[in-house]
Parts: sequence; structure tokens; C-alpha cells
Amino acid sequence: MKHNNLKSFNTWLNQAKNSGSQQKPSDRVWFEIQKEINSSDSESNWLERILKLLAGKPRLQYGLAYGAVIISVFLIISQQSTVTLLTGNEASILANEIDAKVFESQRLYEEVLYQLEQQMNVEIQDRENEIINLYLEKIHTLDILITECKRDLQENPYNPSIHSTLFYAYNEKLINMKAVLDINKELAS
Repeated sequence: MKHNNLKSFNTWLNQAKNSGSQQKPSDRVWFEIQKEINSSDSESNWLERILKLLAGKPRLQYGLAYGAVIISVFLIISQQSTVTLLTGNEASILANEIDAKVFESQRLYEEVLYQLEQQMNVEIQDRENEIINLYLEKIHTLDILITECKRDLQENPYNPSIHSTLFYAYNEKLINMKAVLDINKELAS
């Protein structure tokens, strides 16, 4: 398009020259020249015009950069695939698998804790030691928490908060029982 405008402009310029240098170009020629100048400005590279506008204005530059990043992130997020929802049957199967794993983990914790309790009953002779007593009190408190969680799970077996608290109590009891056994070994040597 620019090439055609340039050709037309040269034609208009030649017409003005041919009409004589003493004569003024017609209003039509001036109008076309002015139109050509305005259209060539609007057709210039929009990026160059924006860069000229932004030159020496860092706040505006940063604002546009942040805006571009936000728009880019939005476009990337909108392009990502959507989450596929599970059908009722798939969700039920998945929930059953999760439940089985949770209850199996609970059973394994109880088994390990029972074995550690048996080991503590056999190995710990000096229950009068102050440090061991502190650990035993904490273990007793954790036993109370475990009992309360189990009672609450009977009323609401699928409550994730109760399960989380129960597994926290199991883990803490396990750590404390190991600590008692380690302290007992140190005292015995």
C-alpha cells in the first residue's frame, strides 16, 4: 500500500512541477499531499511509535512491562487444559482406595506402637528417672488424644481433620517411645 501511495505522491509532485513553479498547487494536490503524510504516519510501525512515546518515561515502561507479564500469565493459564471431573463411579472407586490406604496406615501404626510398648515394658526397669517420666507423661497424653480421635472417627469416619490429628498423635507417640528406649539404653550403659 505504501508503494502505491508513494507512486501517487510522485505523480502529484510531478503534476505540481509541470504546472510551473510560479503557480501554487491546487487545493486538491495539497489535500492529497496532506492526506498522504497523515496516512504514512498512521502506517508507520506501531511498535516504533510506542517506543518513542515511552522514551524517558520509566514508570510507564515498567507499568507496560508488568501489564504485559500479567496478560501473558493470563493467556498461559487460559490455554492450559481444564481439569477433568471424575464420574460418580470413578470418584467412588478412588475414595474407596484412599480409605483403604488410610485405614491400612492406621493399622500399621497401631501394630508398630504396640510392639514398641511391649519392648518398653520389658526394657525399662527404672521408671523413676525424671526424664523418662516426662516422656511417659507425654506418651500418656498422646494416648488420650489417640483414644479421642478413634471415638470421633466412629461418629465421622471420613473426616480428614480427625485422621490428620490421629496420624500426628501416632507419629509423636512413636518418636517419644523411641526417645524413651534410647535414653534407657544410655542409662543402662
